[in-house]
This record gives sequence, structure tokens and C-alpha cells, in this order.
Amino acid sequence: MRSDFNCPCMNNEPKYEIRSVEGTDFIPVREIACFVGDGSYTNIHTSDNKKYRESGNLNIHYERIRVHGMHFRIGESHLINPNWVKHIDRSGNVIFFDMELRISLKAKDAKQLRFLMPSS
Repeated sequence: MRSDFNCPCMNNEPKYEIRSVEGTDFIPVREIACFVGDGSYTNIHTSDNKKYRESGNLNIHYERIRVHGMHFRIGESHLINPNWVKHIDRSGNVIFFDMELRISLKAKDAKQLRFLMPSS
């Protein structure tokens, strides 16, 4: 095998499978900033500002993603990767690094997220 060949499939980085009518995408788990529940669908936001919509409520995605230990359930409709959170304002609005995404949380949920934030 060529030593200069850098195939992304050669690493053991965990991937998350997202199915749609166009096919199946495999997204590195660390690149998923958050999941937002929307009834019987879930919107999945990645660090490169892409948004995927998959059928299945948030509970289904929580069961699939929690084994990786990077995403935390915040309130009833959010799974958030704290590594992508840049700022939480006093009103509970969450701003993500390098993303146009902003979400609003209840005060108690914002407090929970602040507790989970990695220290620098």
C-alpha cells in the first residue's frame, strides 16, 4: 500500500449514518454540532453548516449517538455537542463556532449546558 495514500476510510473515527431519499451519508460524529427534534423528524446540523433532515424523533437519534459520549440531551428537543458551542447568552440563546446556527433554550436547559461545557 502507498504510504502517501490518505484514505478517510482507513481511520477508526466513528461515523453517524444519515439516510435520505438521495442515499446514505456517513458523517464523523465529532462534526455533528447538534440534533434538533421536530416532531417525528430530526434536523442534524454539522460544523460545516450543513443541515440534514431524517425521519425519526429525537429519542431514536439519542439512542444511536449516546454511545459516543460527545452529545448531551438538553431539554426535550436538543442533543448538543458542547465542543461546538461558542457562547450562551443570558436569554439561553446558543451560538455555535463557525456556524450560522443559533438555537434558544429554556433557562434551566441553558444552565445544564453551561455545566457541560469543556474548560479551557
